[in-house]
Amino acid sequence: EAPSYELNNDQLAELTRIAYLTVWEGGEGVINARHILDLDVVDQLPYMRKAATTQAAASDNPTMQQLLMQNPYASITVYDSAGKAVFTGNVTGFDMMRDQLATGLYSYTLETDSKTMSGSWYLNK
Repeated sequence: EAPSYELNNDQLAELTRIAYLTVWEGGEGVINARHILDLDVVDQLPYMRKAATTQAAASDNPTMQQLLMQNPYASITVYDSAGKAVFTGNVTGFDMMRDQLATGLYSYTLETDSKTMSGSWYLNK
């Protein structure tokens, strides 16, 4: 029989953040977090998560808000932690609906006239 856990919202948010890391990034803690949350994760976007972790260490990496403000006319596709597209459209439309997203890890592909960028961010409400 599995033990029961009573976690507060902050603990659930942190455990969820850990659970959606790749095993390469978080090791055994990822597997434990997934087990505690009873998640069966199909890791469809590990290359984006790995790239975003590497980019986050760089000092010139813009925050998500800065990225959206710098590219208001770009096209964006946002994916939830399972790899399902939750929004496709322009940055302005996404900026208006972002508050409707739940706390969690999201990945994105942003396309401008001259380049395509991708990465991920953790939305914490």
